Amino acid sequence: MSDDKRSEKEVEAHRAATRAGYRKLMDQIADDEDVIVESQDDNNPLLQYLQNNEELYAKVDAPQEAVMDAVVVKHLSRLCKKQAEQMSTNINEFKAEEFATRLKLKMNNENINLNKKRWIAFGNMVKPLFRKSPALTYMYGALDSSPPEPKEKKPRETKSRLADKQSQLKETQAKVVTETEKSVNQTDQIVTHVLSCLVDRWRENDKQAVNYFKFVINPKCFGTSVENMFHASFLIKEGRAGIVTCPETQVPLIYPATKRQMQEAGKLGTKNQVVVSFSMADWAKLVRSHDIRDTMITPP
Repeated sequence: MSDDKRSEKEVEAHRAATRAGYRKLMDQIADDEDVIVESQDDNNPLLQYLQNNEELYAKVDAPQEAVMDAVVVKHLSRLCKKQAEQMSTNINEFKAEEFATRLKLKMNNENINLNKKRWIAFGNMVKPLFRKSPALTYMYGALDSSPPEPKEKKPRETKSRLADKQSQLKETQAKVVTETEKSVNQTDQIVTHVLSCLVDRWRENDKQAVNYFKFVINPKCFGTSVENMFHASFLIKEGRAGIVTCPETQVPLIYPATKRQMQEAGKLGTKNQVVVSFSMADWAKLVRSHDIRDTMITPP
């Protein structure tokens, strides 16, 4: 029993010595913190403290001493980070005094004697090579200290004025709806006119499908050609006209659909929509390739 008590006392004494070593090391680190951070040479005490901490860690056998070791490592890591932040990215730092001394020695070694006038000329020559702080400039007078003009308060609107505004809004809305309906009716009229032109050209072609490009393209106006393609697309969408591809030339052909064809298309319910990219260069190329000299869609 006495041997066990003695061994427990030895272990406790060993742990106490380890804790005392950690306390002493933390005090030394706190006293030399500025020296550790500012030192940039090989004699930095940071490495010595790391080695001392490593020796103490070899004696750690309990959680309490391990916690103290973690605290020391945390402080050393913080100091190492500060030291790294103060390191210069340049290997050689430029110093004006050292540069002037080396320049003077080199010029003396080469037996170059400069008098005061030549020194001034030499300084003016190398002056643009060195950056200088910007010159101090002044404003053209003091800032205006007068208070800003007070904002005009808008009079509160009465219920009668609000009612007048609401009535105006309703009238404007009705006007917009009327103009929209007028535009839709005008589009329907143009689409109907395009259909009548298609029927005429179809009959002139012995009731055969007409070349789509020759029908919609106006050789004198690119914008009108785009409008014709837009109106013709309505005929295709509504089933009032159809498009097929010529098996020989692979050119699209357009033809007016009969009532029977429209009814069959409605029963089948199959419609294909295609997006076509059409630029002015494409328009000019189609006019030349199909030898289009006149438009088939006359102005309404």
